Amino acid sequence: MSSLPGVPTVDEAALPGYSYATWYGVSVPAVVPKAIVAQLNGALGRIVQMPEVKDAFQKQGMEAQAGTPEQFAALIAREIEQTVKLQQIAGIKTE
Repeated sequence: MSSLPGVPTVDEAALPGYSYATWYGVSVPAVVPKAIVAQLNGALGRIVQMPEVKDAFQKQGMEAQAGTPEQFAALIAREIEQTVKLQQIAGIKTE
């Protein structure tokens, strides 16, 4: 994080390859037309780059990022995969 430049990540400090972070995103139902998804994504991308929005996020210890719907889908897939692995390692059973 840019607000903690001297603090190493868990990956750097102790567990190579480990990465876990809290994130927020916006999703819509799969039936929403791709053109509307692209328009919404573009608008949100512009909003999170506004200085006052970036500043508001930083004050909360967060960094706003924008990406494509495909990148967001890949993030969600990785998070699900990682969480399932962690549950298996810890012996946690979901109901």
